[in-house]
Amino acid sequence: MNQLKNFKSNKTYSMNMKKSLIKDIIGWDVGIWSKSLKFFDENIDFKKINNALELGSGHQSGGYALYLAEKGIHTICSSHLKTDDQNRNIHEKYNLSQFLKYETVDNLNIPYTDFFDLVCFKSVLGGIKTEFEPEKTLEISFKQIT
Repeated sequence: MNQLKNFKSNKTYSMNMKKSLIKDIIGWDVGIWSKSLKFFDENIDFKKINNALELGSGHQSGGYALYLAEKGIHTICSSHLKTDDQNRNIHEKYNLSQFLKYETVDNLNIPYTDFFDLVCFKSVLGGIKTEFEPEKTLEISFKQIT
């Protein structure tokens, strides 16, 4: 599937990915969460996406950062803690280091404004426990998108 390395847009992309890649992207509950890839493929024009941020990258998968890097999108893989080495190990399997950067990012205090074309996350909102304000979280995320 290396022909996908510089891939930018294909509505059937997630349907054509190897199961092992989908598992590395999604990590857990693949049956449910893999539907998000189909949704993204059908609703995002990846030709317009240059820079992306994945918030809350976990330790169980390569995450959406891997999915976006496969499309040739420069992506910051972030966590409010140190990004997990397991993520890096999964990413290294696909030789996509030129598209990936790792940072510690506080989801409620993102140090970027008008930089990202896409901000994505999976299972992050439930992890923000202190004075949870969904509207504030979304407002903060929207400030990062150009």
